[in-house]
Amino acid sequence: MGYDCVLRNGRIVDGTGSPWYRGDVAVADGRIAAVGTVEEKGDVEIALDGDIVAPGFIDIHTHSDFTLPANRDAHSKVRQGVTLEIVGNCGTSAAPRYGAASRSVDDWFASRGLDDEVDSDKWGSMAEYLEYLKSNGLSLTVGSLVGHGNIRAAVVGHEDRAPSPKELDEMCDLVDEAMAEGAVGLSSGLFYPPGCYADVDEVAALAEVAADHGGFYATHMRSESDGLIESVEETIEIGRRADVPVQVSHHKAVGPDNWGKVRATLRRMELVRQQEGIDVQCDQYPYVAS
Repeated sequence: MGYDCVLRNGRIVDGTGSPWYRGDVAVADGRIAAVGTVEEKGDVEIALDGDIVAPGFIDIHTHSDFTLPANRDAHSKVRQGVTLEIVGNCGTSAAPRYGAASRSVDDWFASRGLDDEVDSDKWGSMAEYLEYLKSNGLSLTVGSLVGHGNIRAAVVGHEDRAPSPKELDEMCDLVDEAMAEGAVGLSSGLFYPPGCYADVDEVAALAEVAADHGGFYATHMRSESDGLIESVEETIEIGRRADVPVQVSHHKAVGPDNWGKVRATLRRMELVRQQEGIDVQCDQYPYVAS
């Protein structure tokens, strides 16, 4: 077969955990066709001289659902090798956009100066939002979580109270709808209103719906400072009750009095994975802010 492009003499990091090795990568019809020693020449030959070749990176924690509608090229991500973004984190997603959640979504676009560039009235549901993204093309792949804050605002508003049983059923129905329409999981922002008004029972009930669709639960925890250890325990408990994979977002220990607590929290995550089979992981950003 003929190759459109062959990358020569790269350091190949294939994503399997194996050590890197030197070799070539051939591309045909937009797909990787051969890896290793490629004898046949390509229409285009690129000498890497030992540069690294790797699969595209997954950025599991972004808020690009509020920038991609205005910047579909996503240069800042593509130039770092990111080919898949997970948006809708920290309990706030661009969809669903129902009830009181509509204003919250619109305020996010306005706060970024994008309200004149993005016509958010074009969508309400998750399906409509994803279709809006696809309509004019994107330079990368996107998976969206459904924000707990959106769900709560749509049904309960921004009141500091528990939902009634009927309201909780409505919230579960909205999560079910979003998951059926393509969401990859549920996110929470228990540090922020309206997420901070929710208890474990509420979040676990919604996370269970996400789990029924094969989704996961990502959380900006209730505390990343003095209550860090307790917040990790709360997160694990939600994973336990809902039987859902858990992602602790941007895991950190804020403030000198809390530095070092991650030794305990990281060990705790390891233990519940090993002893209880709860799939709890965490991520961290590569800069020093916060």
